[in-house]
Amino acid sequence: MTKRILVILRKLYSYKLSILIAAVIFLFFLFSTWFIKGYLPFNVPSAFGTDWKGTFRDACLVLLSGRSPYTIPTFFNPAWVLLPLLPVALLSPALGSAVMFVLNIFSYIFVMSKLRTNVALMFIFLVSSGMIVNSIFGNLDGLVALGFILPPQIGLFFVLAKPQIGIAAAIFWLIESWRNGGFRLVVKVFLPVTTAVLISVLIFGPWFMYSSHVIQAEWNVSAWPNGIPVGILFLVLAVWKREIKFAIAASPFFAPYLAIHSWAIVWLGLLSIIPNHFFKDLVMSFRSSSFIKDYITKNYSVIEENLFVSQIGHDL
Repeated sequence: MTKRILVILRKLYSYKLSILIAAVIFLFFLFSTWFIKGYLPFNVPSAFGTDWKGTFRDACLVLLSGRSPYTIPTFFNPAWVLLPLLPVALLSPALGSAVMFVLNIFSYIFVMSKLRTNVALMFIFLVSSGMIVNSIFGNLDGLVALGFILPPQIGLFFVLAKPQIGIAAAIFWLIESWRNGGFRLVVKVFLPVTTAVLISVLIFGPWFMYSSHVIQAEWNVSAWPNGIPVGILFLVLAVWKREIKFAIAASPFFAPYLAIHSWAIVWLGLLSIIPNHFFKDLVMSFRSSSFIKDYITKNYSVIEENLFVSQIGHDL
């Protein structure tokens, strides 16, 4: 009886702790949004929320009005990507841009923690990979990255929202599904997203053909087709190692068009491959190296001898 009470108390404590953590994260999210809304528009006025205000928000509002989101010339994503963004689109453009910025940052951090990325490498990724620029523009890359850590049936809706940064993960899941359960599992995993694509084509037409002209856009910094061998190499490694992190890095090399800040997804995959103990092992290997030890000991003896001689000369 006592053990049962203890188990119940532990569950209650764990439940309350989870609620407390969720509440703290939510409050931090609200504070971050408020801070970003007040700070970024004055420091990067021309860039803040460019993609959100000029593409995704407009597409959401058009969809809410009952029209096709593909009437927005710069919207090329599958229509399902707009559904979770509809509440954000009802906010003011500035507030919505701030929400998108914080959502992207939070999503990236969450994904990297689930991928067990080294904390130091996580910081490097956040400040130097182009991810911040992508978030300032109010794009969707951080939200798309959530798909990498979700079950494939759900993750496919995320990664195929921007195939230029997620298509290799979809191929990886296709092969893994075949390995684990054959044709039946492939159908089970891919049927939901395939059905969604077919329905969207019936409603909006072949929307995936509307973006063909952006290959010639000035902002396109894709490595296609020269990068295809690199993408194949990463994808082969992913299949061989059965590790999605390599597939995460592969997608941009297959893309015929890609904005420069979306190359950050390559670093997301590559940096997550480096194990957490790498730097610790590196330091330990230097410490245990007899060459390093001998070098330091030898030079320390020379320095000590020189100091002793100079001290004698000073005394004389």
